[in-house]
Amino acid sequence: MKNPLFSRIAFLRISGTMALASCLFTGLASAQDSELAPANYLYASTSTFQETSNEGGVNVTGLTLTLPVMTAVEKHALITLTLPYPYATAQPSVPQPGGLFFVVVGGSVVNTTGFSSELSTTSSDPNTGRHPCIATIRVPLTANTQTVQAQFAGVRGATVVLDSQATSTLSALLVK
Repeated sequence: MKNPLFSRIAFLRISGTMALASCLFTGLASAQDSELAPANYLYASTSTFQETSNEGGVNVTGLTLTLPVMTAVEKHALITLTLPYPYATAQPSVPQPGGLFFVVVGGSVVNTTGFSSELSTTSSDPNTGRHPCIATIRVPLTANTQTVQAQFAGVRGATVVLDSQATSTLSALLVK
């Protein structure tokens, strides 16, 4: 028998974060799936301008969550980091500037996404385009609260930019 939650998660990976949340919260999950429906939903967002040229992880201001302790009905968190329109800039001598984005849980990187621009930047073309990035991972809840933090970094000397073209989000569905 096909697992209905898995189908919805696969749909999420293709269509974006709100597809799964909409499916579960609008009652589209069948009665037999009720034990899989989330008991809680955590969400953080930012649309403020941020940039870094640091090649190590730098916290994305505003994208932090605190996961609760594990309970009988909440044993895992499905964490999704969505960055709709980041871009990277660099000096003309830097080929293929890019950016990396990390999901950090309890101080450890648990998932990474990123992009590398197809073209080198030039002084007449400082932005090679925007590249949507999404990272999704299921992590177990523990006996202690855990901090979830989004981070970003430049690649090959690039400056990665998050700006207010669209809202970046970090969310967690707490599930059995």
